[in-house]
Amino acid sequence: MGKDIVIRIGGEGGEGVISTGDMLAQAAARAGLEVLTFRTFPAEIKGGYAMYQLRVSTEKILSQGDTFHVCVAFNGEAYEMNKDLLAPGTVLVYDSPGGDFQSEPIEGVIQYPVPMTKISKVDLGSLISKNMVALGAVMQLFSFPADSLKDLIKAKFDELVKNRQKHYLSF
Repeated sequence: MGKDIVIRIGGEGGEGVISTGDMLAQAAARAGLEVLTFRTFPAEIKGGYAMYQLRVSTEKILSQGDTFHVCVAFNGEAYEMNKDLLAPGTVLVYDSPGGDFQSEPIEGVIQYPVPMTKISKVDLGSLISKNMVALGAVMQLFSFPADSLKDLIKAKFDELVKNRQKHYLSF
């Protein structure tokens, strides 16, 4: 990871956009990096465009920045909402093949097609894990501190499993 990076994650409400951003932000903070976040939620309970933007730096952050360096598009709507902001030198990580759109070449934009839907549906057997596939791709592509994320995921899902067990045992 460079000195300073702004990542925008976009997708449909309910796809895990916000939790993906939260996990990236928490992992970066646990690794001792400076983090600033911004998020939008759709008006609908499920569906509609959701966006999470985080700025991560090795130095003090004074603003959220005026652009992003990386756009992670979970779906075609996220791509359409952000494609005019993709400038030379930015990176697009998107769901392909298997997603609901195909990116067109944009001069100077580095594009990484990641089969998020395919991996989550076919390989993992659960479409709700699409955000974890995206999270892993971002961590790998941009050299985020993986140990911080592994610890965070383990703690989060250990707590979820314990709560679920308590719920089922109470019947």
